[in-house]
Amino acid sequence: MLELAVRLASLLRRPIDYIDPHQRTLTPLDPGVIGAMADHPAFRAPINRAIAGQIGFDAVPIDDAMLDRSRRAPSSRLAVVILTAPMDEVAHVARLLAAAILSRRIRGTVMKADRERIRDALGDGVFEFAIQEVPVLYPALCELDLTSRNELLQPTGEHGTVGQIEQLGMAALGGFLDSTEPSLAGPFALRLPPATNYAGRTSAVGRFETIHCDQIVKIVRRRQQSWSAIID
Repeated sequence: MLELAVRLASLLRRPIDYIDPHQRTLTPLDPGVIGAMADHPAFRAPINRAIAGQIGFDAVPIDDAMLDRSRRAPSSRLAVVILTAPMDEVAHVARLLAAAILSRRIRGTVMKADRERIRDALGDGVFEFAIQEVPVLYPALCELDLTSRNELLQPTGEHGTVGQIEQLGMAALGGFLDSTEPSLAGPFALRLPPATNYAGRTSAVGRFETIHCDQIVKIVRRRQQSWSAIID
């Protein structure tokens, strides 16, 4: 619990270290200037306070009830970790969830070129996770796929846009937050590039039930060891 409290305190005191650079809005300063000022010791604290007020981080409802749930429920602890972990770790877990949700479609992809594109987008070992582990250990997550069966999977975006797999993974993380700690789902959006279309997550993934949340916790325990130590 102490580590979770420290993570939340760091998020609230230094939001600029967590949010996506494009979400740094402080008129009339542009995001680059805001980042440079926040790197200067004399400006770090006031810039972070101003950003927290501008984006609403200073009003994130962290109360006794939420802390009590975090003490009792691994899913609530995981929600805090999702909100506060380094983005490279968050992105890895998002790819795992996207792979799990799309597992049936990935297993049904016939063309070798298409399978290789998906393998490259998912990263080392995640493609194998989708076709070997998911059907046996996490089959309920396949129920969450709301993407069109006639739509070709687009693992990566064009012209710098966010790819379908990344979009779906972040939507899945948002769905998990919506079901476990809804008050954290909004702040999590600020960690993502605007092009992620996080606000449209309910049209990308189905509604999370307890079984889906439990299977995500199991994935993290098996596949993201640095998080497993915190949520157990």
